[in-house]
Amino acid sequence: MQEELLESMFRNQEQHWWFTTKRNIVVDQIDRYIDPFHNMSILDIGCGSGLMIQVLNKYGTVFGMDTSEQCIEFCKKLGGTNLALGALPKDIPFEANKFEMITALDVIEHIDDDGGSLIAIIDLLKNDGLLILTVPALNLMWTNFDEINDHKRRYSKSELRRKLKLAGFEVEFISYYNSILFPLAFVGRMYSKLFGVKSKSELEPPFPFINRVLAKVFGLELYILRFFSFPVGLSLIAVARKSSHDGNCEPIDGSRNST
Repeated sequence: MQEELLESMFRNQEQHWWFTTKRNIVVDQIDRYIDPFHNMSILDIGCGSGLMIQVLNKYGTVFGMDTSEQCIEFCKKLGGTNLALGALPKDIPFEANKFEMITALDVIEHIDDDGGSLIAIIDLLKNDGLLILTVPALNLMWTNFDEINDHKRRYSKSELRRKLKLAGFEVEFISYYNSILFPLAFVGRMYSKLFGVKSKSELEPPFPFINRVLAKVFGLELYILRFFSFPVGLSLIAVARKSSHDGNCEPIDGSRNST
C-alpha cells in the first residue's frame, strides 16, 4: 500500500466512521465466540496502523505481523510490543500451532496466493483456534480505489467459504456487511465507472455530522449480525475454526451462532 495511504489511515482511523465501526463489529463477533476469561495468544496479521492491536490486548497476549516497517512503527506508537516483519504465505516469523486466535482484517485480498495464505494461517493456529477474517466483497464493486490499495480481488460469499474449507477450516459464521449503505455505495461506484471518475482516497473522514450519521447507520449492523447474515454488502466477515482431531482438546469459545 502506498505510504501516503498508510499515513492517512493512521491519522484518521480513530475518527473515520468506517474504521471505528468495522472495529466494533469485529470485536462483537470475537466476543460471541470466545471465553472472555481465557488469556489467549493472539496474532494480528497485517497489523497495519495498529487499531486492532489496542483492542485485542484485553483478550490476552497480542503479536502483530506486517510486511511494512512503516506499519510496525505505527503499531509501536499505539503500544504494540510483540511485532515482527513477515508476509503470507511463506515468510512467517512465528512457529506453528502457537496462537489461539488470529485476525486477518482486509489482508488476503492483497496476496496472489490467498489459498496458500489461508493454509499458512491454519498452521499457525492451535487446535480449535479461531480465525477472524474480513475481505472486500463483490467484483461488481471494483473501482480504481481497489487498484491504488493493491487489491488482487474482491470476494463473493460462496468463494470465500469455499477457500476457507479448502484450507481446512470449519466455517462458523460468514456474512456480507456494510450492507445497509450498499445501495448508496453501488450508485456511487457505478457512477465512477460510467464517467471514469478516479477516486483519490476514501480514507479522509467526511464532514463531522455526516461522519456521525454514517457511523450510526453502519453501527446498526453490529446488532443485526448477531441474528442474521446479510445477502449483499461491500465487505465480508467470517469466523472460522481449526478443527481439533483430538477428542480431549477443550474448546476455547463460550458460544456458537449460525449463518
